Amino acid sequence: MLSILQTREMILASARAIVKAEPYLTEIDSLIGDSDHGANMKLGFSQMISVLENSDNFRTINELMKEAGMSLLKTMGGASGVIFGTIFIGGLTSLPLAYVMDENFFAAFLEGSLKSLQKRSKAVLGDKTVMDAFIPAVEAACSCGQKAGNLSDMIKAAADASEAGMERTKAMMPKIGRSRAFGEKAIGIPDAGAVSVSIMLRAFDEWMKSVFPS
Repeated sequence: MLSILQTREMILASARAIVKAEPYLTEIDSLIGDSDHGANMKLGFSQMISVLENSDNFRTINELMKEAGMSLLKTMGGASGVIFGTIFIGGLTSLPLAYVMDENFFAAFLEGSLKSLQKRSKAVLGDKTVMDAFIPAVEAACSCGQKAGNLSDMIKAAADASEAGMERTKAMMPKIGRSRAFGEKAIGIPDAGAVSVSIMLRAFDEWMKSVFPS
């Protein structure tokens, strides 16, 4: 399990990974989107870094996650701000206050995030969206938890599944959103939102490995 400060460091690691990936995210979105995904992600996650680095007095995991999500909602434009803000905030609904991040909280949090996203979006698996990476990640993490996997195992399972889901988007034609207009031209290119989810979760995994080497 992770303390509140350790959880903050893990989130910061993911935010820095997103910021670093801005050129690649921009490149992808310039091919089958409106070219602003990378810039929006960098803007929002840079603000998250600023907010979290300047505060170490979060009283609960819930408060930390909410602050992280609000930093995205307040600064990111378009669908990306809503999607990634919801990933951090939507999962907190009905969750009791937590003072550590353990496998039970992580699984419940991801499930809540997915339910919140599904209320906001009609996207399903195969539509070539962020959901093609996030749904498999949530399912893999929860499956791992049911098999008594620890937090590190669950995060790795989520990261692996999100990357596999992101890779599958390369073969898909977009069915919703602005990229739908590109039709067959989108085949061979991954969805930028799915790439962002995979980067975020892989950064969680890499941080866990660096702090808790097996």
